[in-house]
Amino acid sequence: MPNCKCSSVETENFQEHISVVMSQEADQKCLGCICEAVSGCDTSSKCEGDKCGPYRISPAYWADAGKPTVNGESPDGATAYTNCVSDKSCAGSAVKAYMAKYKKDCNGDGVIDCDDFILIHLFGGDACTEHKLPGAVESRYEKCMKG
Repeated sequence: MPNCKCSSVETENFQEHISVVMSQEADQKCLGCICEAVSGCDTSSKCEGDKCGPYRISPAYWADAGKPTVNGESPDGATAYTNCVSDKSCAGSAVKAYMAKYKKDCNGDGVIDCDDFILIHLFGGDACTEHKLPGAVESRYEKCMKG
């Protein structure tokens, strides 16, 4: 940092803080673009097969994400899954937890970023390297990320 009379610890802490803030902003954009790409972020839509809510989350995905819930509902409650995945905030928490659990470089570019997260979201951590985004999803995702 130019003209800074800071200790190396202060400089490291500042740089770490900036990195965390930038990462949070990127996380929000990434989450929004995943939502936009998979469903148009439609919170009123019904389930498609076993995938529900604006992020199109399956029961297995939700369970892998630690079964987050809305308003302290028991994760074992009969409506816990549908209530969470239908709630944009709870569903976003599930996506973040799933990404933290399965993060990896799916596209082989040496960086773990949103391009990998959308592949993980759609195909899972184990299969994300074997797939490409479907055309319509890819188009919506790229448009959102550029915006």
